[in-house]
Amino acid sequence: MDKITLSNIEGGYNLSILNDNFNKIATIINNRVLFRDVLAGESNTIESDLDINGKTLYNVPAPTELTQVARLQDVLSGGGGEGANSANLISFSPSGNISSTTVQGAIEELDTEKAKIGANTDITSIQGTTIPVSKTLVVTTDIGTSVQAYDVDTAKLDVAQTFSAVQTMNPTSASSASYTWAVNTNPNLVLTTTANLTLNAPTGLTIGAFYFLEIVYGGTHTITWDAAFKGVTGLTITSTAAARDAFMFRAQTTSILELVGTRLNVGA
Repeated sequence: MDKITLSNIEGGYNLSILNDNFNKIATIINNRVLFRDVLAGESNTIESDLDINGKTLYNVPAPTELTQVARLQDVLSGGGGEGANSANLISFSPSGNISSTTVQGAIEELDTEKAKIGANTDITSIQGTTIPVSKTLVVTTDIGTSVQAYDVDTAKLDVAQTFSAVQTMNPTSASSASYTWAVNTNPNLVLTTTANLTLNAPTGLTIGAFYFLEIVYGGTHTITWDAAFKGVTGLTITSTAAARDAFMFRAQTTSILELVGTRLNVGA
């Protein structure tokens, strides 16, 4: 299709037709021709699609706006040219603790504001995060203090196990003329009498557990047992200064200790 149609001059000199043709040419040049270097203030925009026809468009600058052409290097690098990044041209709706309005800004906020988790890295705080009261953030310094350190030899309560070393209950010592035995904290007790001894009802019993009591006589003293001690009636204690009697009890209930073993005058 012709871009411009001029009127023919059939003969002679027709100034009107000449001027009309020149006006047509001027209109096409001014309104439809794309200039390489437009005059200041003049429009130089394309009004319809431009078909490059398989040719190459060279020397396109790095895009700085979303409506600008991206070069191959911009697409491959994900950037907007040398040192720039097109992600800063993509809108982002602020959410949570991220206030940036571009994708690039949001990525940078995540990188600088959020906790980094890596090898040998302790998290001391997490910005904008509230840890529920029922939860605890454990850090390295807690291990071995408030959190048990891993140990391949750690015993488990609900697993059958074979011990390769002797398991003992460290004995605790006390002396009194009237004593309340807290078996949960003193399961292996050595009690020295200071006068005739009254043993009150024991506390802290766990049904089925065994507890050991050794009486060391500080003089010729008697023992009065509370009713919570079963099986002690009729025992003839040694009751001699420096002598020792040993008793093994089993918790029948949470308030009753039954005698299951006795060794009187130990060592005599």
